[in-house]
Amino acid sequence: MLKKILLLSTALLFTSISYATPKPDPTTYPDVTQIPAPVITLRNMFTSVPVNNDHYGERSDKNVHWSLIDVSDPEFRPLRDGGSAVQFQAFDTNKCWTGGGVTDCSDKTRTVFSIIPTDTGAVLIRHMAVGFCVASFDIRQYQLLDCGRTTQGRTFDLPYLWALLPPSGQSKLLVPPVK
Repeated sequence: MLKKILLLSTALLFTSISYATPKPDPTTYPDVTQIPAPVITLRNMFTSVPVNNDHYGERSDKNVHWSLIDVSDPEFRPLRDGGSAVQFQAFDTNKCWTGGGVTDCSDKTRTVFSIIPTDTGAVLIRHMAVGFCVASFDIRQYQLLDCGRTTQGRTFDLPYLWALLPPSGQSKLLVPPVK
C-alpha cells in the first residue's frame, strides 16, 4: 500500500512540474507589431454609405476597405477624449483618409483621428489636429463640425455617428446539394 502511495505521489510531482514549464517559450511569441491591422468598412449612421478610399476602381470591393492603424505618438495622447488615436489607411496603400479625401499617411496633422465610443454602439470620429468631429449630412459629403470640447455624457445626432464594420465584399448564394 505504501508503495502505491509513493508511486502515485512521485507521478503527481513529475506531472505538475512538467505542466509548470511553459511551452513554447514566451520569448518566441510573435511581436504585437507583426499582427496585421484590422480591415474595416467605415459607414456614416445617417447616410449609411461607406467611405470610399478612391484608390481602387468604383466597382472594386477594396474601394471601401480601410486598415485601422493605431497611432501611439505621445503628442496625441492628451487629445483623445477617451478614445483611441488612429489613421484610416486605404487598404494595401500608404494613403490615409483626411475626413474628406486621402493624402499620404506621413502627414499626421491631417490624417490622425480619435475614435470615441458612444453608448449606442456607434463611434464619434474627432480630427485630432482641428478638434472637430467628422459629420456627413449627404452622400459622400464630409464636414468637420464642432462637437464640443468634451464628448463625455453627451448625445449626438446620426450625422456625427459612424459604424466600424467588417469589410464588405461580394456575396454568394449557397445552394444545398440536391440528390
